[in-house]
Amino acid sequence: MVSVVVTVKNEEFSIKELLSSLNRQKGLDELVIVDGGSKDKTVMIIDSFKSKAKFPINLIIEPRANIARGRNIAIAAAKGDIIAVTDAGCEVGSGWLEALTRPLKEQEKSRVVAGFFKAYRGRFAHNVLSAVTIPSLGEVRTWKFLPSSRSIAFRKDAWEKVAKYPEWLPICEDVVFDLTLKRRGIDLHFAPDAWVTWFVRNSWKDYFWQYYRYARGDGHAKLWPRRHLIRYATYASGVILTYLTVQISLLFLIPLLAGFVVYMSKFWGRFLYHYPKETLLTNVLAFLTIPFLVIEGDVAKMVGYPVGVWQRMTGKIRFEQY
Repeated sequence: MVSVVVTVKNEEFSIKELLSSLNRQKGLDELVIVDGGSKDKTVMIIDSFKSKAKFPINLIIEPRANIARGRNIAIAAAKGDIIAVTDAGCEVGSGWLEALTRPLKEQEKSRVVAGFFKAYRGRFAHNVLSAVTIPSLGEVRTWKFLPSSRSIAFRKDAWEKVAKYPEWLPICEDVVFDLTLKRRGIDLHFAPDAWVTWFVRNSWKDYFWQYYRYARGDGHAKLWPRRHLIRYATYASGVILTYLTVQISLLFLIPLLAGFVVYMSKFWGRFLYHYPKETLLTNVLAFLTIPFLVIEGDVAKMVGYPVGVWQRMTGKIRFEQY
């Protein structure tokens, strides 16, 4: 039996797309949704969808539950021995559930399957934010890929073995869950055909706070200190080279520009990967806009990470509602 679990809160503008896409999946025996206390029409929309659904929907209202707790409640309530997880703000692709659960059904030793995600095509602002946020498939290195819980499936006993999602973390709970799986010797099978479309933040302000919270979560969970130190060092080097260019010689501009192009090429490549049919003008505008977004996101990370470290060291990790 396959159960899909979802956590939601105030998702009235995205929940219909998710439910409709789940209704097109084959092999879905049950949907368990935990609502963290929505104040909008999310619950009403889910209730009205029950009569259209091809599967039973178990809606659990758990006010003040954060994402990790919501997932744990949903998985505990699920009847299936195979659990697939996705999120509101996504739309699952055609054949998503079949591709995601096939290795678990066909291989007895398979415990966890990692799916992937694609960018939604919307307005220009949304698309450039997607290019900064969502990696291309070519960037994935399967031996170290850590799946987002937008698209992941596992046997229920694998979830129990890792002591579930860490409810003490306000964010980055799925990364810690993945790392715990790997530490326990549970390998992740990568299924790139099991993809969901992700509707990323539309607002530059929301994007900043999203990456601030991601980095703060890294500080809470002691994640990626080397990666964050490299970021600080990279920007410090950029500042030094800029100073030397202005004060001493334009020759210092050469390594500065070279480093800039190398760094930005990944994000420019993502835009072309996600949106290959854009006009030349759109591509030029995107290439000009993306560096500002990358820098904004990096600043958010450089601010958020030390806050997370300080909160961890002082025991002041703040529980955040979903």
